[in-house]
Amino acid sequence: EWVRKTYRSIIEAHKGEPDFTIVKYRQGVEDVIGSTPLRDMTVPGTGLPDRINHDKANVFISGPVVVELVHMTDIGVSAFRLERVRQEHEHMILLDRITQTSQASQEVHWLRPKLEKYPRKRLKLFLTDGFVELQAVELEKLPFELGVTPMGCKVR
Repeated sequence: EWVRKTYRSIIEAHKGEPDFTIVKYRQGVEDVIGSTPLRDMTVPGTGLPDRINHDKANVFISGPVVVELVHMTDIGVSAFRLERVRQEHEHMILLDRITQTSQASQEVHWLRPKLEKYPRKRLKLFLTDGFVELQAVELEKLPFELGVTPMGCKVR
């Protein structure tokens, strides 16, 4: 039902636009899906098995399942090191806000240090189908980066 409503609302929003193509329609659908939490667009019991978090349950996930990234951290790197990099990022965001309101921003731009990327070893992911949450550890390097990959992104 959510999918039907979404499709209709996109078509209605662009009705009569001569340059509204299937490519723009697809992009609109992808944008809505990417920005909507799975909880709002899925039916309970259609994603991860309810027993997946039980200690003594052997549960297999069959077929492709779409989950949403809730949170992630790197368990192969010191928490102190991750926190230091996070604080540097916050400091730079604050500096950017301050210099945006000042005329000196162009003059001091060269003084800004280059932001250090978050160190990367092994990610622990917290995923959800909208109703059941699952913790996972990557076995092979996934295309996720701390501070770059947006929380809420959908993963198949």
